[in-house]
Amino acid sequence: MPKNATVTCPAGSPTHLTNDAVNAARVIGSEDFYLCATLDMTPPSDTDGAVMMLPWSVLAADVELGDLFPGLGTTMHLWAWPTSGAADVSISHA
Repeated sequence: MPKNATVTCPAGSPTHLTNDAVNAARVIGSEDFYLCATLDMTPPSDTDGAVMMLPWSVLAADVELGDLFPGLGTTMHLWAWPTSGAADVSISHA
C-alpha cells in the first residue's frame, strides 16, 4: 500500500491501512469508522481501545500515535473498521 492512498474499507471488519508500523499519520474518512491499532499485521478482533472517527474528521499527522493508543508503544499498524457502511479512508504517513 502506498504511503499516500485512499483505501475503500467495507463495513463491519477491519481493513489494514499501513504496510509498516508508523508513529504518526494523517487520516480522514468519508463515513464514520473506528481507527484501530495493532503491534503487527494481525487484525484487531474488536474495537476495544479504538478511536471513533466521524465523517470528514481529521487525525492530524502531528499527533503521536503512542499518545492516542497508550500501551502499544510508539509505532503501530493502523486499521479502519467502518460501522455504518463502506468508507473511503485517506491516509498519509512517512
